[in-house]
Amino acid sequence: MQPSSDQGNGGASRKLKRYGSVIAIVVVIAIIGVVIAFSGGDGDDDSDVAGDEVVPPEQDGDPTASVDDDVVSWDDAVAAGIEDEIDWGERCDTETGRLEIPTSTPIPCYKPFTGDNGGATDDGVTAETLKIVLYWPDEDDILYRTAMDQIGNDDTFDEIVATAQDYIDLFEQYAETYGRSVELIPTPASGSYLDDVSAAADAEMIVNEIKPFLVVGGNLISNTFAEVLAQNQVLCIACAPGSPASWYEQRAPYVLDVFAGPEQRLTMTSEYVCKRLVGEPAVHAGDETYQDQERVFGFIRQDTGPESQELEDNFVGELAECGVELAEIITYDDPLALTTVGRDIASKLKDSGVTTVIYGGDVVAPPLLTAAATEQDYFPEWIITGTTFVDTTAFARSFDQEQWAHAFGVSTLAARVPLELTDGYFVHDWWCGVSPPADQTTALIFPAVQALYLALQEVGPTLDNETVIEGLFNAPVVGGNLLNPHITFGNRGIWDETDYQGIDDATEVWWNPDASGVDETGVEGEGMYMYVDGGTRFLPGEWPEGTPDVFNEDSAVAIYEELPEGLERIEYEPQGTQSCSG
Repeated sequence: MQPSSDQGNGGASRKLKRYGSVIAIVVVIAIIGVVIAFSGGDGDDDSDVAGDEVVPPEQDGDPTASVDDDVVSWDDAVAAGIEDEIDWGERCDTETGRLEIPTSTPIPCYKPFTGDNGGATDDGVTAETLKIVLYWPDEDDILYRTAMDQIGNDDTFDEIVATAQDYIDLFEQYAETYGRSVELIPTPASGSYLDDVSAAADAEMIVNEIKPFLVVGGNLISNTFAEVLAQNQVLCIACAPGSPASWYEQRAPYVLDVFAGPEQRLTMTSEYVCKRLVGEPAVHAGDETYQDQERVFGFIRQDTGPESQELEDNFVGELAECGVELAEIITYDDPLALTTVGRDIASKLKDSGVTTVIYGGDVVAPPLLTAAATEQDYFPEWIITGTTFVDTTAFARSFDQEQWAHAFGVSTLAARVPLELTDGYFVHDWWCGVSPPADQTTALIFPAVQALYLALQEVGPTLDNETVIEGLFNAPVVGGNLLNPHITFGNRGIWDETDYQGIDDATEVWWNPDASGVDETGVEGEGMYMYVDGGTRFLPGEWPEGTPDVFNEDSAVAIYEELPEGLERIEYEPQGTQSCSG
């Protein structure tokens, strides 16, 4: 197994092209950081962060356990048999134990708090307020502007902030915040996402001048921004590129992410390959001669630094446990270089007899790689690993459709519903009487705010870094259904390492070039990802053995036109004072 050599370096203009089509969605993901990350780290310094060594908090094994005696959830009260002794207030539906907000995922009621919340329990915290920075690219940044134009998202930063503030105002009136209100501080970047110097300066400014409790968002191309925050012991969420678990451990507990990390995704992919593909013929290949041959696997990944080599080594080792030896491992650096070397890669895979290509690279490369494969008359199976946005319909429509018609595999994203049925859009219309200002981004903003208040309710009045991490590590499982991924943090017996990343499960998908509908940005078109068995999700170790039920339209869903059974909303009347941006 000989990796190919790196494909050049490239400067700022090349980086602009490389990341232009993905950065807009990436920065949107940054704003949702608290809720629900992809490709390996960027090769930045891997040294430990400054400050005292942090030991992960112990978990008592009770997922409903609260961090503070003043914190009593509905489930806690029911378990103790005291739910009828508590005045839950008008905001709580005492038939279900959920807040009277019409979401598809219940938000639990908490006992109303009275008393002293401890005041200034940490930086950015007072008795009345909780200071949170929302870090966002400068709208004049050519990288950001080009990216937004490329995906057709015209939501402005002001509209995004206004939409987030509407949701904050809603939750301030429903959720238990122990006497504190969130003070959201929008903070645009001072320079390009490609500029590590300005990223470091921004982080230093946030630490020394704003002094927040929490930062949401960051530079998701470089680790520099997150490194500075962690060295200064400021908690940040969705503020760095996805990296191996060891990277987060070294910076614990100050850097959190909300998606499955690259190591976790590859672990789920190796299980999928071992249980469902190995030893069987490549029946879904485009080349009929492959369809009678036992699968021969190759692996393509992007080389982003030492962390990506660590990820590869772990993946190769996991595959070896079930007898899979990769016939080829292809690495690339700059995806734009694939315009010239893509043919060589396709020829190399073809000459090695690879029937099944496991794709672990970025989202920019597939249009070039798949076009090159078609030019070389090479039509293998393509195995999806859930890397950055490769498993989104919006981007997959740009891949060579002759090739991608044979793509299937693992996605950590959940099955989809139309925009107007997402919680963010529906709840804003319910609460404010109008659609959200940032209508194209709202499906991502609302879960962030919702998750923030879920965490605040769980942590209680004593609010600091330690209690937040302890609260996350002991919080009830979020999601785990068709429309919402299973999200936990800490040591739950799911992953070998302490988990500082969110999504734990995945579903099986395949590409249907003939299906039509809207993509994730609301654009109508042809080509859709299909979710096997309606989007049924599996935790690590739970993937079934046997032949994948892919390319079977009878058992798959492209998009739910109505909320699935069991996830329907309960109708409620809005309470309190609606203060909306309009």
